[in-house]
Amino acid sequence: MGSKRATGHFSNFPGVLAALARRGYTVASIDYRLSSEAKYPAAVQDVKAAIRFLRANAERYGIDKDRVAVWGASAGAHLAAMAALTGDDATLEPGNRSNPDQSDRVQAFVGWYGPYEMQSMFKLAMASAPAAGTTMTPEDAAEAMGPMIFFGCTNEGCPPGMLEKASPINFVDKNDPPTLLIHGTADKTVPSEQSVELFNSLKASGVKADLHLIDNAGHSWTGPNQKATAAASRTAIAITADWLEKVLKSGK
Repeated sequence: MGSKRATGHFSNFPGVLAALARRGYTVASIDYRLSSEAKYPAAVQDVKAAIRFLRANAERYGIDKDRVAVWGASAGAHLAAMAALTGDDATLEPGNRSNPDQSDRVQAFVGWYGPYEMQSMFKLAMASAPAAGTTMTPEDAAEAMGPMIFFGCTNEGCPPGMLEKASPINFVDKNDPPTLLIHGTADKTVPSEQSVELFNSLKASGVKADLHLIDNAGHSWTGPNQKATAAASRTAIAITADWLEKVLKSGK
């Protein structure tokens, strides 16, 4: 579930992206096939296809092809991480990929409260899965079962090797782009340890990485009250904008 026009508790996320555009960026918010449409890695392929499309149309949209960042939240952070850490990896692509003359490598990656090690996330999903026969709304069912459906998993398990191949942390190497990870310490949906572990792996490989933990913020920057939620959301935006400014614009 979800769409390119919304994230977290922002009532007007396109407005947030427009504010970034006013700072000199070309901003594209993309959709990808959801679990009800196609199984993994279709969504990663869609992200990579979008990056290549934008590079192929760089002159039309005013894009500097040498300074591209990918940014996502939650499931979007997982896909952004996979795209960032597997640039130009043909094994993840269909044989007839679009704009094959363009690179899908990026020069920066920002992840908000993302899952990056899927074996432990699957265990968490299984532990919180509703009992058989439980009546649920479609939205609740998607939230509870989405992680399993997306990777072709069932209550009995996942296709062999799927979770290993779908874990961004398994693709970390010294060639990865500068990375910013932001996570709330009170996140029960995706524990903040997911960002901490990816950060440690990146640093151990010599990759420039920054980690910011927002105290008492849950998933989607949800706080104990509306004021706290708004404050955490604004903090995350400010950190992201300042970091992108430093990483993408410095020296050029």
